[in-house]
Amino acid sequence: MIRKITALLAATAIVLTAVPAFAQEEANDAVGIHTMEKTEVEKIELSLDGAIAMALEDNPRLAAADATIKSAEMSLVIAEETGKEYKDMEKTLSKIPGVSTAINVSGGLEQAYLKHGYYIDAAKVGVELATMSKSQVSASVAYEVTQKYYNAKLMERLVDIAQTGLNIAKDNLTMMENQFEAGYVPAIEVQNAKNAVVRAEYSLSSYKRNLELAKKSLKVSLQLEEYGGDIILTDEIEIPALPENADSAINSALESRYDMTAVKKDYELKTKMFEITKFYVTDKTAMYHSAYSEYLNAEYTYNNAVEMMKIALESEYAAILTAADEIVACENDLEVAQAMYESRKTMYDLGLITNLELTGVMAELDSSRMQLENARVNYALAVVKFSYSTTVGI
Repeated sequence: MIRKITALLAATAIVLTAVPAFAQEEANDAVGIHTMEKTEVEKIELSLDGAIAMALEDNPRLAAADATIKSAEMSLVIAEETGKEYKDMEKTLSKIPGVSTAINVSGGLEQAYLKHGYYIDAAKVGVELATMSKSQVSASVAYEVTQKYYNAKLMERLVDIAQTGLNIAKDNLTMMENQFEAGYVPAIEVQNAKNAVVRAEYSLSSYKRNLELAKKSLKVSLQLEEYGGDIILTDEIEIPALPENADSAINSALESRYDMTAVKKDYELKTKMFEITKFYVTDKTAMYHSAYSEYLNAEYTYNNAVEMMKIALESEYAAILTAADEIVACENDLEVAQAMYESRKTMYDLGLITNLELTGVMAELDSSRMQLENARVNYALAVVKFSYSTTVGI
């Protein structure tokens, strides 16, 4: 964790508020790390992009993906070398009189698959899929961080709303106490106002705890579990426009997603395997039917995956539309709640309603504000998810 913070400082990806000893850290890395270990960094300021960059830095999942790519590349080298050795051997044997280079299928078709480059093609697919898998891991990490970042920002907004609600409740209590002392309201009105303050305090405490938990969760994704300071999230939640050309994006995803590429490539390989197999053996052999079975299964899996993926992505886009509608509905509800509060406040000032009725409207106003914030975050994340889902996938 210490090394990560130091590296990101050098890259100016984040801004740290530290103690004066930080100047020595720049002059001497070893001393700097040692000093950092014994010094509390007060806070880390992070944009969303900065948070994503931090999560990707030295990420174990990406390291594992790199190892998979390396393994696939080595398998390709072996396949190409083996293929070359076979061709050299076949070329040499063809020059020897009386020696046949025909494929012997009595023990299987491995020699035929080698001759026609099946193993090289399979190894190339392995490299391609391993590389795409790493891109998918990166997208998955980025989306996970975005989710947690936005969730923490949501909790910040809910804390602000709860704090405002508490301030109003306290002002209302002061007013009730003054009116009670003047003999204008009964004791029950004061008690109701006190209860409203208590409820607002409980609500604020709850959202503060949720904010702390949201930031802890984000720290895990940023590999900052051991960091005890605060993280300041500098970006606000962006409310993006509806995705354009959703149908085109969905069709494009059938070619760009890792999982769709995997089933497509498997179908292509199984097709080639069957073509090679039926060239050498007839449908009277088990080898033929085994290859045919794998080909049919791969064909079904691919075609079925295409249709199911279309439905899944159409469902994600429908979720965006639903979330957008929810924002409009929540905005309308908030407008009504605001008008209702102002009306009830006027009526209360005129002595036409009790404080009990007024505090009820106050609670509805806070609830409407919070529901709108939730709706905005749900919509923003739905759009972000659709964007990732229509590229490499998550």
